[in-house]
Amino acid sequence: MDTQALKHALNQLLDSAQFAAFAAEHAALLAEVQTAWQQFQQAQTAAPPADDDSGSLDLPKQESTIAADVMPFISEQEAHYSADLPEALDKAALPPAEPLLITEAANPALEAMLGNTSHQNQYSPDTMPIHPSKATAPPPAAQSIRSLNLLHNAQEGKAYESRLSADIIDVQFRPDCGLLWDGEKHRIHGSPNLSGDVQVDFYFADRRQAQQKLYINPNPQSLWKNLPSDPQGKFAKTDSAHAEFDTAAAALLAARLRGRSHAHVGSFCDDDIAFAYFEAQDIYLLTVSDGAGSAAFSREGSRLAVNAVRDSIGKLLTDTRQNYHRLAEMDNRQRQATAEALITVAAYQSLAAHHQALDEEVSLKSLSCTLLIALVLPLQEGGFLSLSYWVGDGAIGIYRPETQEIVLMGESDSGAYSGETRFLAAEYVKDTGLQQRIYRHISKELPLLLLMTDGVSDPKFETEAQLAQAEHWQALWQELQTPLQAEHRAAALEEWLHFWSPGNHDDRSIALLVPKRYLAATGDTA
Repeated sequence: MDTQALKHALNQLLDSAQFAAFAAEHAALLAEVQTAWQQFQQAQTAAPPADDDSGSLDLPKQESTIAADVMPFISEQEAHYSADLPEALDKAALPPAEPLLITEAANPALEAMLGNTSHQNQYSPDTMPIHPSKATAPPPAAQSIRSLNLLHNAQEGKAYESRLSADIIDVQFRPDCGLLWDGEKHRIHGSPNLSGDVQVDFYFADRRQAQQKLYINPNPQSLWKNLPSDPQGKFAKTDSAHAEFDTAAAALLAARLRGRSHAHVGSFCDDDIAFAYFEAQDIYLLTVSDGAGSAAFSREGSRLAVNAVRDSIGKLLTDTRQNYHRLAEMDNRQRQATAEALITVAAYQSLAAHHQALDEEVSLKSLSCTLLIALVLPLQEGGFLSLSYWVGDGAIGIYRPETQEIVLMGESDSGAYSGETRFLAAEYVKDTGLQQRIYRHISKELPLLLLMTDGVSDPKFETEAQLAQAEHWQALWQELQTPLQAEHRAAALEEWLHFWSPGNHDDRSIALLVPKRYLAATGDTA
């Protein structure tokens, strides 16, 4: 075997892993090898053997045997020494005077064991590590970031708070979403300004990290579209309206607004409003109507109804050929009878207006609507008489904020099924059916009067029982302070109708008679 082949064999046989395994299994043998090799080196130093004709070394038999046992485990990768190889290893393979040098990737343990002087300062026979040293443990893998479920879902635009444990020292949001970390109180708080998934990173005092996907629900209001209705459509109507009129004693206010369910699809507002003040008789009139959602032209039905009420009463009070215009001269009994006659005529004329609008395309059912009317007039010897007519749902009430007293001016109609109501019909504008729907109330002062369609009454009075509970009227009155204190009260009242109420997205209408004693400031008439 030539020199290069031997070097290659040694490299293959004695890599780090093989030597470690061998050393662990043959510790005693290696100790003997160490001792024998040192003795061999000492003998060589004392009496160097003469080279024979072949250039091999004449070694004692024992040393030659030991060297042959250990040398197969020496490789170019594990040892570094410079010495003539013993003859016993492979006498035929070694040419004269050509030593085998292993110079790369030295193994200090083997060099010390073999007596290589280049590492004698590092190892002694007493300290040479026969057993392989314990393998160095690999660096710990980076700790994985845990997923937690600490936070409840948030909602865009809605105040949010969540308290966390004291071992969390910092919280970060990706992307920024309007929520903040309060380290002193260990809480997340704020109002989210976006919707969707947000990654929340938690940092603990012991350097652990964790994260959670926080879902921010979109603001429900942002999901509703506001598509304009067709101004060229049949019986087109504006999507909203408001009006106001001031008298010496009170303000008349009314507003209507297309509901979100209609705005979302670009359909028309089905509600309508009207009011009037007849100065000669000091009479206040308010009326609201809600067109049936299932009726194709109910928007026109509600418009016809409220206009017929206003126009018919106005015509009677200004017609000098009839006694209505002399109402201010009548006694209280005559005034009440005359007022009831006005209400009766107004209800009848509202239905008559529907009949007059019929054609091949428009049926009476397609104009279906509710109708609420209120009339307030002074009595001869002081005080005020209030009368009402009520068909369908919604509400009419006289409320006294100072005493929190509520007087309902009628009853809300319910149909045969949940969510149904009654609509203006012939049976409700004549005889007993009409008289049962007229309510009367006498008060010492000009009353605060409120009329509203179900688009307002349903979210503000969730059950019919709540209509009779003063606390719900007080809550509504408190809400109305904002538009009533505005410079442009009627416009502010229309804006107020945008209030958010989950599940309540119908058209909304409200009409108010507000005595000046309840108004802190006088607005304009726009």
